[in-house]
Formats: sequence, structure tokens, C-alpha cells
Amino acid sequence: MDNSAGTNTKKCPHCGQWSAWNLHHEDRCTHCGELLDPQAYQSVLRRTEEEHKQEKAPKVFIQIHPNDGTFTRLWKYAVLSGQMLFAAIISFFIWLGVALAG
Repeated sequence: MDNSAGTNTKKCPHCGQWSAWNLHHEDRCTHCGELLDPQAYQSVLRRTEEEHKQEKAPKVFIQIHPNDGTFTRLWKYAVLSGQMLFAAIISFFIWLGVALAG
């Protein structure tokens, strides 16, 4: 197909017809409706999944799992208590600073 008008075209990998292509991963064939670039579409999906996994906030407090042993759960409760106490003290000082500042 002639590309002299400045429009992009791509041959559909499914039906073999030429379709207008805006160089976007979600562009579809005007004849059969399938994706013109399924590999790019899958690549974008994988990339966004990985970004969502990385965006999750890190767990600040230690996690206590039900399948942990008795000794492991005991020391995890002790560590968790210390973490909670530390967070409470820091929160109190932040509240005090804000309250005194007016």
C-alpha cells in the first residue's frame, strides 16, 4: 500500500489485509478486528503488571503467618510489639509537635 499520504499501514498477521496503523499497541485491523501487533500488546501488559507489583508498599511491620512454629510466632509477636511501641512513640511526638505549633 502507498505510504505517500503520511498515513501508516500495517499488514494484519491474522487476515493478511493492510490496515491503517497509528503505531499504537491497541490498534486493530479494520477488516477482521484483531490486534495488528499482538506481541507489543502482550509486552505492554507484562510491563504494566510488573510496575504494579513494584508499586506495592513495602510491609513495614513483621508478618506473623499461621504456619509459623510456636517459637517463631513468639519472637515475631515480641518484634511486632516493639515495632508498634516505636510507631506509637513517634506518632505521639509528631502529634505533640503539631499541637504545640498551633
